[in-house]
Amino acid sequence: MVTEMKAGGVGAQRKSSAVGDRIEKQRANMDYLRDHYEELLKKYPNHWVIVSAGKVVDAESNASQLIRSVNRVKSSNKMLYYLASPKKRMLL
Repeated sequence: MVTEMKAGGVGAQRKSSAVGDRIEKQRANMDYLRDHYEELLKKYPNHWVIVSAGKVVDAESNASQLIRSVNRVKSSNKMLYYLASPKKRMLL
């Protein structure tokens, strides 16, 4: 009996699955930001927030403090976002 092996094999499938998991976790973070944007903007106006596992894990008013905080968050799936009030816009 002859069986055909696809290029990459099992290792490539596991890697692909891990990438898919990370994408889904980042999508959950984005969905959380979208669904709670107005609430977060009221709570953290003009702040940087770190979102991980679908929740805000830290918020800082300046980027320097945020850089120190981001290293303390253990998750590899974290998202940084600036919540600008309508009167203050920032181009990076």
